[in-house]
Amino acid sequence: MQKRSGVLFAVILLVAGSLVSQRAAAAPTAYEFTVTGLSGPLAGITSVGTFIFNPSIVPDGGGYVFVAGVFTHLSFSWEGIDYDETTANTGDLGFDPDGTLFHALFGTDCGPSGFGCGIGNHPTDWAIGWDDDSGIFYYRSITDPINIFDGVVSLTPLSVPTTKQQCKNDGWKAFEGPDGPFKNQGDCIQFVNTGK
Repeated sequence: MQKRSGVLFAVILLVAGSLVSQRAAAAPTAYEFTVTGLSGPLAGITSVGTFIFNPSIVPDGGGYVFVAGVFTHLSFSWEGIDYDETTANTGDLGFDPDGTLFHALFGTDCGPSGFGCGIGNHPTDWAIGWDDDSGIFYYRSITDPINIFDGVVSLTPLSVPTTKQQCKNDGWKAFEGPDGPFKNQGDCIQFVNTGK
């Protein structure tokens, strides 16, 4: 009897571990963020961006990732300037045990190894800090490069791609179409173009 209960315990652990892995793998890795300026020359201006990260960066059991450059895709326009993952990226990301993102810090002036972002002296610097359901946005403006202004940000998980750019640089791996995971970048782009 002792041997059977040991085997049963091992099977329960194996199944539980499998369920945790499946939940973490199913957590969103693509997000849309909406920024609205509250002060300064861009008060009242709203812009929407997206970012994608590789699910392999999510720590087992949750926790923080303090690594710069974990976005495989970033698309954001602010004050007429387009940013991507080469011109703005991560300071750090935080994850619940199930792999759900609960914290994000990213912008144009993040440390080379993560550990935070700031607003440097460049007139186009910006940073976003988001925890659970609320966030703050800080920026400099080309029209007033001396001061730092603020805004608010919201973050929403994406389940399907909304632009062709989100499919590029392996971004297609973060989404599923109506028939399941995309097979490749072209399959993802076709979905954006046709909805099928």
